[in-house]
Amino acid sequence: MAQKFFSDVDINANADISGTLDVAGDVNLAGANSTNTVLGGVKFVNPTYPNAYAGVFGKTNGAGTDQVDLIFNTSYGTSSEKMRILSNSGFVGIGTATPSAKLDVAGEVQATSLDINGNAAIDGDLVVTDSNAFVTIQGSDTSYVNAAVQFTSNQASTSRGMGNFYYSAH
Repeated sequence: MAQKFFSDVDINANADISGTLDVAGDVNLAGANSTNTVLGGVKFVNPTYPNAYAGVFGKTNGAGTDQVDLIFNTSYGTSSEKMRILSNSGFVGIGTATPSAKLDVAGEVQATSLDINGNAAIDGDLVVTDSNAFVTIQGSDTSYVNAAVQFTSNQASTSRGMGNFYYSAH
């Protein structure tokens, strides 16, 4: 089989390529240079159901045409953005197109472990549902802990808190 080598190949319309496409070098995907416009992307499509796909796209953001966010979509009929990485800050949003922190999740997060090295702010209630749960509130030698603790039970007949509260000064 003869091989052909090109220095530049421009494809300005749809091109069907069956088999493997090997590219040595960069692949640039470019679209219209305007705000909030998809510049290009890669779709992973089910050939039996062409409306079912997963894709990664570059899209200019609302800050201007010089910033291109990376967007991860899935679709079955209607495209749905699942995750976005902002180009200007590097913030990652899951379930939000406008993340305001290094990791911004709109919705519930499930984890088997969570280690927080630094400050943690909880806006709302901290609910521990494990019947064998153990929560530690600890300050350093030079600080103090000021915490209000309330114990409750889901049992309708309980009028007081349930459980034990241990306090020890170090």
